[in-house]
Amino acid sequence: MWGRCVLLQTAVPSITVLRLQAMSTQEANRAASNKMPPLWAAAAIVLLGWNEFLTVLYNPLWLFIGLITFLFGKVRS
Repeated sequence: MWGRCVLLQTAVPSITVLRLQAMSTQEANRAASNKMPPLWAAAAIVLLGWNEFLTVLYNPLWLFIGLITFLFGKVRS
């Protein structure tokens, strides 16, 4: 009988552990929601415009062509 009680006490996490996990999850969510988009994404939207940005983003062929063009332009400079 006592063996079962000890097993149940070790299997169930304590309230303190659950409270700490909940608090850390809330802090992580708060920190993640305050972030701005990356600088390269903002620059791409400004340079391309919203429609062109979404076209390049959703079509991997245009993304690949843009990347190759950028890399070749950088090598020649």
